[in-house]
Amino acid sequence: MSSKQWDFDSKTSEFSRQDKTQFKFRATRYKDSSSHEESLKIESLVLDSNNNYVDNGSIITTPDKLERDLSTLKRFGVMFSVIDFCNLRQDIEKNYFDIPVPVSYTHLTLPTSDLV
Repeated sequence: MSSKQWDFDSKTSEFSRQDKTQFKFRATRYKDSSSHEESLKIESLVLDSNNNYVDNGSIITTPDKLERDLSTLKRFGVMFSVIDFCNLRQDIEKNYFDIPVPVSYTHLTLPTSDLV
């Protein structure tokens, strides 16, 4: 069985796949300026009836918990198989350093509304 690759658009930081057109995922990295620890926000985008991608919820995770946390996207209706989530994780990791870090933050300034 061949693994399906997710296409990464470095301009939008979005991951998409031709056979999974209903969803896209946008990734943003955050780096704590004090501890240097990183977090990763994964936004789920869903195709609406007008063929536009709209917000469908998001998760905040850390690189070491990415594999476990991607499956929590199911609570937003992203009903992928374990293999699909594994392939998405691999492609996020492969493109990790191309995902931008918009600003550094301290653990006191990360918006708590984004925390899961």
